[in-house]
Amino acid sequence: MAKVYRLHEGRAVPMEETRCKDESRELQDLLECSPDLLAGEQIDPENPRRWLLIKREMEVPDPVSGAARWSIDFLFIDQDAVLTFVECKRHDDTRSRREVIAQVLDYAANAPRLWRSDDLRCAAENTQRKHGRALDEAIEQLGGKESETTDLFDRAIANLADRKLRIVLFLEAAPPELKTLVEFLVTEFSRIQLILIEAKRYRSDGMEVVAPTVWGYTERVRQHRKLIEDALAGGRRTWDQDTFFTELAQHVQDNTVRRAVETLFRELPNAGYRLTWGTGSGGSFNVRLPGVTDRAIATITADGDLVLNYGTLGKTSAETRVRDNLAAALDEQLGKRKPPGFPNCYPRLKSADWAPRADALLAIFLSLAAFAPAKIS
Repeated sequence: MAKVYRLHEGRAVPMEETRCKDESRELQDLLECSPDLLAGEQIDPENPRRWLLIKREMEVPDPVSGAARWSIDFLFIDQDAVLTFVECKRHDDTRSRREVIAQVLDYAANAPRLWRSDDLRCAAENTQRKHGRALDEAIEQLGGKESETTDLFDRAIANLADRKLRIVLFLEAAPPELKTLVEFLVTEFSRIQLILIEAKRYRSDGMEVVAPTVWGYTERVRQHRKLIEDALAGGRRTWDQDTFFTELAQHVQDNTVRRAVETLFRELPNAGYRLTWGTGSGGSFNVRLPGVTDRAIATITADGDLVLNYGTLGKTSAETRVRDNLAAALDEQLGKRKPPGFPNCYPRLKSADWAPRADALLAIFLSLAAFAPAKIS
């Protein structure tokens, strides 16, 4: 077993390894405050993983009832929109043996069935608010852009559906049989990345040290995974007009929905809006209003859904006016009430909810264009 030493008067003094007594405080509280203990630089030395906490004790729904049945200790997301399930166990917890793998695989198998991007986004907003910062600021520090808030979580759901996810077992010390099992599985999984991190604690003369170490994730394993990922690559793409409408035709058979999307795509730029293409695995374009905000007010997907990005708006008085007027007009003219948690939410209107009233929706967007400075007389 490797030791940790502190330097004292020119000598290396070994530190005493200590055991965790309170899992919630000494492992979970510590990880919540210090996500870098997930050792992203050891997982990917060339492009270290960076972490944004979505939620501690994230509920996982029952596949039959839809009600919350389990909860994962932590749900993180990295800069490439890969969701990371983290389960913590202290050494003396007998469940830190092989059973913990079955436990997290249960979570990973059931979560994709009922989680939506809105669920992840709202959970992340609440968590970041608790820690005193806005979600778009957290995403900017993660490495994304404020205007890509919606895309990040849409990509995460697409990755999850493709079984592209990461499972981290965060233990103070792992038993040998668990290490053996992880070492075997890490090369057998194709899309799922299984990581075992030992976060050993040491003490000496009032000083405490935590030394996280990724177990069994050798350079050979990294190269093996890279070959797999390269072979499976192609999920993320930049969309354009041709590919988007081809995708729309494949996914949507209802001509009313197709015409509604085409109407917005054609008419909104004439009113001063700027449309930008999404970069997720599913086709989308974003609706922006230059002069008011660089953020997307709404996103239209290739399955005909309309996502209202209320949660990214409100940084300026102009954004707040547009957001509040949009919500009020949708309530008054389309009967779409403000969702719970407004304005910190991203409601998704299914195509059947808005396409039959596309003219009324277009009129609402045209009225909002008056808030742009160029439209003020």
